[in-house]
Amino acid sequence: MKTQVHSDILDVLKKQVLPYVIRIQDFDTPWPAHLWINGCCQHQKGVAMFNIGDRGFLTAEYFGYDRLGSFGFSLGIDVAKLIMSDTQAEITTPFVGPNQKTRTLYGPAMPDIESYKCEIDGWIGGSSDTKMQAARMTLLDLPELNLPRTGSYVPDEDSDFFMMRGITTRNAVLKLEAGDWSIQLVESNPNLIPETGRLYHATLTKQDGSPFALGDGQILDALDYFLSFQTGKWVTFSTIVCEPVSPNHWVVERARIGKLTSTATRPHQRGSTATDCRTWPKLFKEFWTQYTDPDSHEHVRHAVYGYVEANRILYDGYIGQALVAAQSTLQALTRWCNGLKTSYQLIENSNDNQPSWRELLIKAVQKAELGKDDNVIIDEEALRDMIKTTARWRNNIDHGRGGNIEGHGQSVVDYQMHHHNLARLLILAKLGNRNRDARGYPTGPKFIERPALDHCHDLP
Repeated sequence: MKTQVHSDILDVLKKQVLPYVIRIQDFDTPWPAHLWINGCCQHQKGVAMFNIGDRGFLTAEYFGYDRLGSFGFSLGIDVAKLIMSDTQAEITTPFVGPNQKTRTLYGPAMPDIESYKCEIDGWIGGSSDTKMQAARMTLLDLPELNLPRTGSYVPDEDSDFFMMRGITTRNAVLKLEAGDWSIQLVESNPNLIPETGRLYHATLTKQDGSPFALGDGQILDALDYFLSFQTGKWVTFSTIVCEPVSPNHWVVERARIGKLTSTATRPHQRGSTATDCRTWPKLFKEFWTQYTDPDSHEHVRHAVYGYVEANRILYDGYIGQALVAAQSTLQALTRWCNGLKTSYQLIENSNDNQPSWRELLIKAVQKAELGKDDNVIIDEEALRDMIKTTARWRNNIDHGRGGNIEGHGQSVVDYQMHHHNLARLLILAKLGNRNRDARGYPTGPKFIERPALDHCHDLP
C-alpha cells in the first residue's frame, strides 16, 4: 500500500470491519455490488474492490458494467451508497468521483466499463439504534500524554528446547466519566513507523455496564471536541467498532470508519495540551455538562472550533489569517462568557445603546476571574492595550491590507499567540479551571498579584 497506516488500524480493518461489517475477505478482492446515487440505482451489475486510498480513507473502486456513459451526476450527489449484492450490507459514501481505471478509447477491443472511486467516511452496517456493549476506537493526532508505563522481569521458564525470558509491561489507562458514560484511553504500543503517527485506543461504555445505542452520537461529538481543544488540532477518530451485546454473538454489525492516516503535517512531532492530562477527568465532566446544556451547546462548539482553527492556520504558516481566527475565537467567547446568544451582533465601536465587543471582552475576562486559583488577576490595562493593538492588525488583514504585515511577522505571531492563549484560559474558566499555567506559550495575558481587598472577599 502506498499510504502508511498504523498496524493497529490495519488489524481492526482486516479482522473486524472487512469480514464482519462489510462481509468480504480482504483488500483488493472484487465483490459484486450495486451503486446507488440519490435514491436511484446507478449500476446494478458491477463489482467493488476495497483498499486504502491516497488521501488516507478506506476506498472502494467500483466498476459498473451497465448503463455506460452515465457518469456525470449533473444534479450533484446528495446520498451515495454501495450495497453488497450477496449480503445486502450498505455502505454510505460521502464522496464519489471518476476513477482513472475506466474504459479505454484506444487499443484492442475490450468490454466497456464505468469506474468510480468511493471514499468511505461514516457509519457502515447496522443502524443508529443498534445495541452494543462497548464502542472501541482508534484515535490519531493526540500528542504524547506521558501516561505511565511500567515494566518488570518475569521468571525464566525452561522447556526441552528453549527458555522463555522477557518483560511484562503495564500501561496506564486514563479514565474519563461524564453522565452515564465511561471512557478509557490508553496509548498504543510503541510505533515502529513514525510516519503513521502516535495512536491511542479508547473504549466507551455505560458506567453501569448496560447495553446502549449511540443514536445521535452526542457523547462521541463531545469527546471529539474536548480532545481537540486539549490538543489544539482536530483529533482523528479513525475507527469505531461496536462490540456485540451478547458474548455468544461475536459478529460485529456496525462500525464507523474515518480518516485512517494522521492529518498532522508532522505526525510524530511532540506537542503540548491545554492542560495536563491529570486534570482531564474533572474537566471532561464539566465539558459534558456544558455540551449537553441547550443554552451553552452552540457556544462550546463555536469556541472550540475557533480555537482549533486558529492554531491549525498558524502552524500551516498563514500568520495573518491565524490572527483573524484568534480574534474570532475571542468574539465567540465574549458572547458565551457574557451570557449572550450566538446570534448577538458584536460591534466595533460602542454607542449609547451597545458597548463595543472589546469592552464586552474585558467584562468577560472579569467574570471569568482568570488566575483566581493562583491568587492573581489579569492586568487589565495591559490587556486593553494588547486588544487595541491587535484589533488594528486584524482589521488591516481582514479588510484587504494584509501586505502591511511584511517585516512585522514576529509581532503578528506574538499577538496571535496572546489571543489564542487568552481564549484557552477563558474556555478553561468555563470548565472550572482558573489557573495561569501558560503551557509553553511564549506570549499571553499579563498577570499581577490579586489586590489585598480581593483577599478579604475570599475570607469566610
